[in-house]
Amino acid sequence: MLTFDIKWISPIRVALLDDDVNVVEGPMQALALLHEDWPTAGGKHHQAALQECKLACHELGKSEKAREAFMAAALEAGILIFAQSKGGQRKRIPMDRGLSPGKGYALPL
Repeated sequence: MLTFDIKWISPIRVALLDDDVNVVEGPMQALALLHEDWPTAGGKHHQAALQECKLACHELGKSEKAREAFMAAALEAGILIFAQSKGGQRKRIPMDRGLSPGKGYALPL
């Protein structure tokens, strides 16, 4: 049975191709974005987020685990918005920090 009203403790903000901010409040919304509008489909974290969000929507997995997986996928795709500046400008997590391929990125809390 799908549960459509699962909400995360804190929404996740992402900027997709149109550069509009999308506020994702739960695994059902995340699953829709992962399937339809994701800029880098097929990545390791994208696949994990798909799986975790599906499980959470069917109440077979933990909602917060799905949230973490979605954040990792957004970070992998370079679309995670992690803060608002005082002037209202969005800040994205930079993906070109000179880290070697295969190195992990720390997720903001």
